[in-house]
Amino acid sequence: MVVALTSWLRSIIPVPTEIEWGATMSIIGTIFTHLIGWDDTIEALIVLMAIDYITGIIAACVNPNLKLNSRKGFNGFCKKNVYSVPSGHEP
Repeated sequence: MVVALTSWLRSIIPVPTEIEWGATMSIIGTIFTHLIGWDDTIEALIVLMAIDYITGIIAACVNPNLKLNSRKGFNGFCKKNVYSVPSGHEP
């Protein structure tokens, strides 16, 4: 049990590529916030996207037919970012 938990924890530690992508997305988020602004709609959307992402990871860990897949996770993350573009537009 301890060995399985330790190996799982090691598998979720970010590698340098993930750290670089995280920094890039942070910069994009900062620019997005500066140019478009921040309101309750965007905050709610981000909270719901985070919940969706976390439940997807939990489902992959619990379901024996699924497994964590970096490419699927990245594609889903990109889709979620595209969803946030129309909601940031203010008339």
